[in-house]
Amino acid sequence: MIKRRKENSNEDHRHIFDVAVIGAGFAGLSAALLLGRYLLPTVIFDGGKTRNFMTKQVHGYLGLENTTPIQFIQKAWRDVLLYESIKVIKAKVGRVEREGRLFLLSTKEDTRRTRRRILVKTNHVIIATGIKDVKPKVKNFEMFDGNGAWHCPHCDGFQTTNKKLVIISSGNNDSIKYAKEFLGWTRNIQVFYKETIIS
Repeated sequence: MIKRRKENSNEDHRHIFDVAVIGAGFAGLSAALLLGRYLLPTVIFDGGKTRNFMTKQVHGYLGLENTTPIQFIQKAWRDVLLYESIKVIKAKVGRVEREGRLFLLSTKEDTRRTRRRILVKTNHVIIATGIKDVKPKVKNFEMFDGNGAWHCPHCDGFQTTNKKLVIISSGNNDSIKYAKEFLGWTRNIQVFYKETIIS
């Protein structure tokens, strides 16, 4: 006997999409742009601020060098929303389940516009949630995050050219290898290495 899922009054059902994109950052919107151009019914789940929202400038994107992340995302949204097959849900996905051949996605109940949970069915799911940076527990670090303090040598290594550079390590064995990645820009490097304590 197959049990049917109980519906409740706090659920808002949406129709079936071909693709659901979880994450509305650079990767998620890039995927959505192409899906829109193929006229595929697509829903984007936008959970809020992107990973690098506090960064002053974006680097390494041809035609967008030194653009702020906010300007970048605003332009990306304008491009994506040109396509009528793209729909947006301003909420985080709380659960993904299989329902036959489809995926059933449900939002967390603390959505920005409503207290109701939204349910969406889709044939395919693209997870574009990115990664979460581990920030050091240093007093006033947030004042410099993205403005003098960075995490990616490929994105921001150029900013260290001929400057003093301090690398804060959490005790990973790759600390020296990581520091060497900056040697093309600066030779003035200090590594603060915190030994990891395993209990």
